[in-house]
Amino acid sequence: MKKQRFHCDNCNTKFNAKSHDLLDNSKFSRPLVNQIIAMSQDDISQKSIARALRVSTSSVHRVINSDQTYYYDFQRQLPSVLCFDEVRTSAHNMSFVYADGEAHQLIEILPDRLSKNIKEHFLGYSLQNRRQVEYVIIDLNANYGQFVRGLFPNAKIIIDRFYIVQRVAQALTGQRVADQRSIEDKRYSREYAIMKSQWRLFMKSYDKLNKNTRVYLAGVKELMTEEEALDLVFRSFPTLHATWLT
Repeated sequence: MKKQRFHCDNCNTKFNAKSHDLLDNSKFSRPLVNQIIAMSQDDISQKSIARALRVSTSSVHRVINSDQTYYYDFQRQLPSVLCFDEVRTSAHNMSFVYADGEAHQLIEILPDRLSKNIKEHFLGYSLQNRRQVEYVIIDLNANYGQFVRGLFPNAKIIIDRFYIVQRVAQALTGQRVADQRSIEDKRYSREYAIMKSQWRLFMKSYDKLNKNTRVYLAGVKELMTEEEALDLVFRSFPTLHATWLT
């Protein structure tokens, strides 16, 4: 049906031609949309549906997503310990997940990680239910801390120690790489050879270093203990030494 505009002489208004089988502001008819939804319920890919109905794959994806509805059980009892995290659900999309911190069971996956949608989701639970949550374990995402206290009045926020250890390891690795790049003559530098080939030594605590037995270090091509290898590097790079001690 071609797009046409009509003028009403009685009310002096203009309007577009409409049909019961044609959706407003869309080129798709209702029977076509219904057919896409019906075919999507079978084990058929979106590309196959688009090819069969002579439409684009993106249009099939849009129709399927516009018709979907999410159902959540807000009558369930929230656990005393909640764990928040994010997971990649597609090539470019991240979703929000929360789980039972004691039973280690997944509770729900939300389609996105927007703070607004997360807050609206938890507001679906009753206030009495949310008051029973005692601990909320999160990562270093500051957005979670802004609304956790409002949603769970009696809960304490705990930062997962995994993310703290991860940030410390990243800081140490960044300093080591920066010191490696600052060495001009890398070919004959013993310090560079140790930092390049024995990088795992920098991740060890001092108590776990080998201090007595000299072993052959492949990158350095010398016999030395792990403590001697680190001391050799730390004498030339005090900033790396301070970072390692921290």
